[in-house]
Formats: sequence, C-alpha cells, structure tokens
Amino acid sequence: MSQKIKLCPACGRDARYTLPALNADEQTRALCWLLSGDTGTSSETLCAAMLGLRTGYGSTPSDMGDFGRCYRLLEFIPAWRTQLEKVAQVYPVWAGLVKNWALLEKYYLKALKEERSSKNYGSRAKEFYRLLDKIRGMR
Repeated sequence: MSQKIKLCPACGRDARYTLPALNADEQTRALCWLLSGDTGTSSETLCAAMLGLRTGYGSTPSDMGDFGRCYRLLEFIPAWRTQLEKVAQVYPVWAGLVKNWALLEKYYLKALKEERSSKNYGSRAKEFYRLLDKIRGMR
C-alpha cells in the first residue's frame, strides 16, 4: 500500500513521488532513499554494502555533508544501524568509522544543533572534522 506524504522521510524535503508506507521492507525503503536525491558516494557505498552489493572503491564520508547523508540513511532504515559491521566487511576502509559510529553521530548532532542555533558557530563542526579526520587516518 502506498501513501502520499508531504515530506520525504529520507531528507525532509517536499516529496515529489508517492513513497511506500513506512512499513515497507528494507530493499524498498533503500530504493526510495536512493531516489530521494539526498545521496552521495559515501552514503551510496553504505547502502550498497547493507544490501549485499559492492560499488566503487568504498567511498567514506569526508565532511559533515557526507556524514549527514549517511546518518539520514540510517535514520530512514534504522535496522541498519545495528548491522554496520557489514559495511566494514565489504569495505575495510570503513572499519574505523563503523567502530566509532556512535561517537561520530554524537559529535555530528552537536555540530548540527550548534549550526541551527548559530551559537558559537563552527566550533563543534571543527571538533567533528578533527574526529572524522582522526578516525579516517588523515591526521
């Protein structure tokens, strides 16, 4: 059964399409998310691995925008959050990210909250970037 919704559950924008009801299976929800426009190479990598597929070289999130798309994918398909080790199995470059996902989410949400309030804008974002870079082995 389908329902017309006003906001896309994947990205929060106005929906242009009729999406399946929220009890749709993970594959259907993944397809809806892929068509949402709120994707990037790292979130597509995450989606592919969770579906048991392999795409590209295993792109990882490199900034808040990339991480945000991955975060919103996991919000849209919450069952995948507990299965993130699948991504590291398919793409070993994701191992550190998977191991530290909860911490990255915590820093991301703090930075996002700060960005929305414009209070001390940027300081939390810098903390997020430092953590992400450290986990990715960039610094």
